[in-house]
Amino acid sequence: MSADNGVYVLQTSDGFRVAHAQAIENIFEYNPPNFSENLDPEMAREYFKGSSVYSSYEAAMEHAVKVLRRVPVCEYGVQFIDCHKQEFPKD
Repeated sequence: MSADNGVYVLQTSDGFRVAHAQAIENIFEYNPPNFSENLDPEMAREYFKGSSVYSSYEAAMEHAVKVLRRVPVCEYGVQFIDCHKQEFPKD
């Protein structure tokens, strides 16, 4: 059975966020038969709602490694998601 999880660093126009998550593809809009590169506002907020906003890639990756060390099983390790041209969805 697959864990389908990872520690994800999401870059948006206002900074970087870190989350341990499963099925990360859900943060993207789905236009059958493909996922788009646009964030689904509701899902992106849900997945990254508890994250601090980091101003640098290095700070976000440092935190991501700390999160990874606390996860007993992590299928995809630390992954970077580049959405730097998009704003993080507001509440």
